[in-house]
Amino acid sequence: MPNLFAIWLASKLSRFKIIVDFHNYGFTISNLTIKSRFVISCLKWYEKKFAKKANSFFCVSEQMRLDLKNNWEINAVTLYDRPVKKIKPNVDRDLFLKKYNQRPV
Repeated sequence: MPNLFAIWLASKLSRFKIIVDFHNYGFTISNLTIKSRFVISCLKWYEKKFAKKANSFFCVSEQMRLDLKNNWEINAVTLYDRPVKKIKPNVDRDLFLKKYNQRPV
């Protein structure tokens, strides 16, 4: 979150566009360690104010998109965050075990 202002300022000076990827809200993550309601309210205001200054937005769920639209007046595109179906190792297992003198489990 502290980077939002710096990114916004840099974008104004260099004229590049900002794209925000919402997976969650920073102020809610901060709420796990910061117990002051006043500080959390300030963080929420700050995040909302500077996130809105971005040029484009995307998020990882339809629920997040609706929350952004209804509560923050941000129109985001939903790009679902899914793991790859199968990851093929790029390492020869036997060679790896031999090199590091390991036995298969």
